[in-house]
Amino acid sequence: MQYTISKAWLGLFNLALWTLIACLGLFNEWPSKLFPAEASSLFVEIQWWTLIVLAYICIMLPLDIVGGFIIPKLTKYKRESFPKFWKRLSRGIMLHAAILWISGPLIMEIGKHYGILGVIALLMITFALMLLLQNPLARIVAGYKIYGEDRENFQRRIGELLSRRTEVVKEEDPTFAGGITGLPWMEKTIIPSGWLEMSEDELKAQVLRRIGALRTHSRHRGVIVAILWNLYGFYSASLFSGAGVETVQGLFLTSMAFVVWMCLGQVILPNLSKAGSTEADRYATANGVSESALEAALRSQMKWSRDGQIEMDRLEKLLSPSLPVNQRLEFLRTEPSGLPGAWDSARISQFLSWSCLGWFSRADYNLCGHPQNWVLQSGD
Repeated sequence: MQYTISKAWLGLFNLALWTLIACLGLFNEWPSKLFPAEASSLFVEIQWWTLIVLAYICIMLPLDIVGGFIIPKLTKYKRESFPKFWKRLSRGIMLHAAILWISGPLIMEIGKHYGILGVIALLMITFALMLLLQNPLARIVAGYKIYGEDRENFQRRIGELLSRRTEVVKEEDPTFAGGITGLPWMEKTIIPSGWLEMSEDELKAQVLRRIGALRTHSRHRGVIVAILWNLYGFYSASLFSGAGVETVQGLFLTSMAFVVWMCLGQVILPNLSKAGSTEADRYATANGVSESALEAALRSQMKWSRDGQIEMDRLEKLLSPSLPVNQRLEFLRTEPSGLPGAWDSARISQFLSWSCLGWFSRADYNLCGHPQNWVLQSGD
């Protein structure tokens, strides 16, 4: 079975599994009754929340191993030793778990004093902080390195297109396509050194697409959509029967309802991301990139990230944040729809959901077992 199709089916399984877990948590009294229903001391909250985070790690660990090690090995996509894979995965798990572990008691303490509106204000601050620290967090999790020689090679080939706000990084995983990090209007663009294998025209097309995501404000809209999606989802989840932000039991139920919201987002938000991806394509062709160069660049990246496969199956088309290459080229030949896109909004929402107890935040088919994509997620 092809690597990409296997990943997509694992993603669908994860979606169904977490929807089931959330429904059991919401509609079966047994899980929530384990936790204190009254406001507790910080020490008691930390004890119970530690058990919840450990249970989460135990649920996700086998799925991460299947997605990041077993599927690539069985499909001969990547031959990586288990110790090397485990070193990267464990580093990502520790950072992810630490943020989840800190967020729970912090939300409860703020919730006891200021209610849900205080928690919403807290989440807005943590979202801003996570975006501000997105680049260093990505380095910690992915472990990629920066080499001056790679940057010099890029500079020789594309000249002024390589701005001072662009970093060239080395990452062994071919699915890694860099991305854009940081708060709106304070972004840094990350591009992989593997792009040096592209022709000069293909390289210019890829870099101009990233520039276009910023100059058309599509990435800014993606961040805003992701923040609003998570805030509204968490607020709505806290209104579920028995849910809340002041007690361990209430917050557990809120987090379960928020899982359902996140699963819904994996079907809705990619449509906004696809529109943002198309906007970036249009920007590149409007600024000197030929359609053939753009097509070659998109196909090259897809071959690397999809084990040589270009065509998407129906399941991938539903979950992917970008359209198939042929459809993207067809859109270039038609008039813009007028509806603005939100570049990478689906995946930005997953990253930001770490701080609002997004248990589904690393279960997506491109993320499960691939910590290098958890913070700086794979390109479009």
